[in-house]
Amino acid sequence: MTLRWSPGYTWNETIWNPSMIDTALWLDAADASTITESGGAVSQWDDKSGNDYHVSQATAADQPTLSTDNGNTSILFDGTSDYLRHNVSTSNIAYPTSSFLVCRNTDAANSGHALSINNSSRSDTYLTLTQRDFSGQSSLFYQIRLASNNPFISAASSFNTEIIGAVSNASDDHELFSNGSSVGTDTNTWPAPQYDNITVGRLRYQQSAAYFIGHVHEIIWIRQSLDLDTRQKIEGYLAHKWGLTANLPAGHPYKLVGPTP
Repeated sequence: MTLRWSPGYTWNETIWNPSMIDTALWLDAADASTITESGGAVSQWDDKSGNDYHVSQATAADQPTLSTDNGNTSILFDGTSDYLRHNVSTSNIAYPTSSFLVCRNTDAANSGHALSINNSSRSDTYLTLTQRDFSGQSSLFYQIRLASNNPFISAASSFNTEIIGAVSNASDDHELFSNGSSVGTDTNTWPAPQYDNITVGRLRYQQSAAYFIGHVHEIIWIRQSLDLDTRQKIEGYLAHKWGLTANLPAGHPYKLVGPTP
C-alpha cells in the first residue's frame, strides 16, 4: 500500500487513524491502492471501511481526475459532469450520523455538492455535505432533507482547503464544524433520511448546479455517536495528514501533535 502524506508528515503505528473506529465509509486519496485510474482518469475509488461502498464511474467523460492540491494527492472534479457513485439497497440513516470531508472548492460561484448520501428522487430524502455558494454567500452547507421538510445549517467559508465536519448525534442535535471549530448548530427535529446511493462530486438527481468543482482529499462517514475526544481525534488526524494544522483553533488538543490511540 502506497500512502502519500502531506509534505513533512511521517506515518507510524502510534498515530491514531480511522481504522481504529467503526467507519461506514472511508475514501482516502492518499492511499494509491484504493484508486483505479488510467491516464489520470479515475474510474473507481475504493472504500476502506470494509463495507465495500466503492464509488465508481464507467463513463469516461464523467470520470474525475487524479490530481494534486498544495502537494497533496486529490480527486479533482470538473464541476460539469464528473462524479463517482455507489448504489445500495434503500436503507434508513438512523441517527447518529457524522461525516468529515477534506476538500477545496476552486470556484466559489459553483454550488457543488462534494458528498451526497441520498435517495434517487430530489423530492425524497438525502444528506449532503458541501462547499457551495448559497443564496449569494460563500458557505458551507449541511442538510438532511425530507420532501418539504428542508432543514439545514450553513456558515460562511473562504473555500480554502479545509476540514468540514457534520455531526448529528440525535434527530434534534446537529452541528457543523469547519477546521475543528463549531460554525453552526440546530436543535430542530430533522427527518430520518433514506438512501439508495452514495455520490461524490454531485447530488444524485440531475441538476446542473449540483456538481462540485474542486479537489476532494478524504471522506469519512460514521454511523455512531461521537464524543468530543473522538471528533477531535478525527480532526487532528486529518489536519496533520493533509497539512492543515494551521487551520485548527489555538485550543485544539491536536493542533501541535497528532492524536495517538
